[in-house]
Amino acid sequence: MTYVTGEGNEAPLHVKMATSGQAKALYRAVTEKHAFYCCETVRSDVTEQFIRDLKGTIASIFKDSSTLGRRYVFDIVRTCREVHDRARRAQHHRARHNSGTERKESVARSRSLGGAGEALACRVCMDAGMDTLFLPCRHVVCCHECAP
Repeated sequence: MTYVTGEGNEAPLHVKMATSGQAKALYRAVTEKHAFYCCETVRSDVTEQFIRDLKGTIASIFKDSSTLGRRYVFDIVRTCREVHDRARRAQHHRARHNSGTERKESVARSRSLGGAGEALACRVCMDAGMDTLFLPCRHVVCCHECAP
């Protein structure tokens, strides 16, 4: 076997393995590395297949019928609920610890922030919390009473 040195010259490499199985494994590893990653005719095919597989994986994330898609939608819904729950807990915690004057300041601050409570309310009735996500658009949320 020959290899190319750092200066660009070819040099022989003599390798002696203990068993023929080890020699075959080394030969196969070198041959596959050359064929799949160095040989111009095969490398493009391997790269294209990898890109197709990657595109397919990404596309399956957004299909509700696939297992990966269902997990993705479940994670999004769960994250939305966790954010909503965390905001409600923080709001409840602040309300418990605020005195009369601090409550007025807190109300004024929440109004100046644009009404974070409104951001977490149903888009139809604006009274209940959001707990239903419309599919396939996924950008409209409402409460279970207003959902069709």
